[in-house]
Amino acid sequence: MKKRTIFFVVVFFSVLILGVKGGSMVGLGAFNKEIWSDKEFNDVVMEEIKLAQKILPKEPNDNVVNLNIELPDDSLKAAIVSVSSLVNGDYIYVGPYKNIITLPANEKMLKSAESSDFDGMDILSITFIDTKRKTTYTCTQEKLYKVWELNKIATVHFLESRIPDENGQPLCYLVQISGDL
Repeated sequence: MKKRTIFFVVVFFSVLILGVKGGSMVGLGAFNKEIWSDKEFNDVVMEEIKLAQKILPKEPNDNVVNLNIELPDDSLKAAIVSVSSLVNGDYIYVGPYKNIITLPANEKMLKSAESSDFDGMDILSITFIDTKRKTTYTCTQEKLYKVWELNKIATVHFLESRIPDENGQPLCYLVQISGDL
């Protein structure tokens, strides 16, 4: 009888703990966090957002790529998301968090000058900007991933904490390409 009671207590607390952890997302352990003063936030972060929004492509394009950024923490649903691309050399999205961000595809995203083995490869820098807390959470890494494929969805999965890749460079996300929209 005692073993059965202990078993149920262990199961109860395990379910309770998993329920609490399951309700939260991966977390922000893999991100660089920066807390800004009001003045710095307005002078640096918000000005950078305004500049970035000016350079984003405005023209519609029949060729699109899709980016699904898994939210690392529910508290960031109202955050501004900034995505920079190494291949494009600049911002490719700055705006509210969306489940799927559809972007106009360009030649740089889809083709590599070096080899077809690198077609669609990119390195992304992703920042969540929490305007209420005046805090930024940035995930940048050096590993190339296949990110861009016409009419496919590239899903960014953030890690719980940074882990080294095969070359010892820190990773903060993984990318997976999935089916058509």
